[in-house]
Amino acid sequence: GSDLVATTDERGRIVAAFVVPDSNGTSHSAPPTGADLSRLAALRHALDPTLDGGPSELYLSVLRVDDSHFHIAAAPIVVDGFTIGTVILGDRLDAAHLRSLVQSFGGDLVITFGGRVIASTLVRRPPGLEGVVSPVDARPRLVRLGDVEYVAASLVMGVADQDVPAHEWIAPAARE
Repeated sequence: GSDLVATTDERGRIVAAFVVPDSNGTSHSAPPTGADLSRLAALRHALDPTLDGGPSELYLSVLRVDDSHFHIAAAPIVVDGFTIGTVILGDRLDAAHLRSLVQSFGGDLVITFGGRVIASTLVRRPPGLEGVVSPVDARPRLVRLGDVEYVAASLVMGVADQDVPAHEWIAPAARE
């Protein structure tokens, strides 16, 4: 299931939102009623009927709520041909989410937001990790962190307001 469920009005303002507790049972804030999410690419595309269809990544964004980040998808709510709002579903971007993906990717995973690590499967964050996960240079490449060499590759997960990118970094091969 989704960690975040929300609806907005036709202007992209939160009408109702619910966030499930994280894997530790800790409750986190939901976007407050009235919060304006219209700057998120997912909301802009879902609310604009002239942009109906198109690549699915246009309907994905990253939403930051306090210290939590969610990978969200937005879909328009249409009644009699008029878009009256959106429904938003989101997955929390945290270490528990990454652990569920490790087997599929076959390596350690790191999620960054604006160049800052927000979640990781690395047991210990090696010195220099922040420099490797640069939002400017997302090309696949070999990187050395401490005594371990990784093959690092980046997938853009979407952008938040102000076009801050979120990346999922994959280190599928480690050689000692």
